[in-house]
Amino acid sequence: MTTDLDRLIEAVEEGTFLLDAAPTPRVERLAYEAFSGSLDAAVSLLEALLPGWAWGRMNDRMFVEHGDSVFSARGPNPARALLLAVLRAKLMEASHE
Repeated sequence: MTTDLDRLIEAVEEGTFLLDAAPTPRVERLAYEAFSGSLDAAVSLLEALLPGWAWGRMNDRMFVEHGDSVFSARGPNPARALLLAVLRAKLMEASHE
């Protein structure tokens, strides 16, 4: 899963979206909607992938946090920034499993 997440993160950072890189069709749909600007989808993705994590906005960045772990990102819109923060946090979590 980490390779797919790496590829998806890289694509989102470049302003494109990869199909079939998400672990489930639901996650793919939410990620695509977040990529397209839906903050609701980005929050739903956070809840699906990282239950119990909080999210917020600080200056021009969106962030997710849980305990001592904090991941933030910038993007062309808040939803895409939150999408990147969620994917980065999930990548870290997956690499430690």
